[in-house]
Amino acid sequence: MSLTAFNTLRDNHQQDSNKTTGVALPVLKQARLNLSRACVSKAELSALVSQLNPTEGWVMNTGETTICRQLDQSVTPLEAEFTDTKTTLHIKHLQGDTYQVLTFKVDSSADDMCYYEQDVLVRDNLKQSAQVATYRVWLQQQEHAWQPFCQQFIGFNTVGTR
Repeated sequence: MSLTAFNTLRDNHQQDSNKTTGVALPVLKQARLNLSRACVSKAELSALVSQLNPTEGWVMNTGETTICRQLDQSVTPLEAEFTDTKTTLHIKHLQGDTYQVLTFKVDSSADDMCYYEQDVLVRDNLKQSAQVATYRVWLQQQEHAWQPFCQQFIGFNTVGTR
């Protein structure tokens, strides 16, 4: 199904008060996502995060998950995500001093990719800082169907502020 056909279905569906499918269909936006992967040391990881100058992020270590904008050098992150809303770093600890960094960069329009935004409720202990984490769910067209490709962290919000 083309993106134009999907958006027409969504628009008609909204006017029909969810009678057609029984669910609210998301707004799909065309764009291209460029992904790159690197394995880096903790020192290199800190430099990558600093270069990004993130507006939002989170870090999970062995003791807790925190909302933050930079890496704390005194802890070993197990997983983390940082964003400046255009570029996102998704970080995973592999072993020892080695981390995998996936870099998500949004580029111009493309015919074979699109995304929608989805809010995920945060844990109760983080609700002082945010109520929801917002992710872009990327879809890629394969054999005339939109298939899930990946998700990209784009920040925190309070419920209903997007």
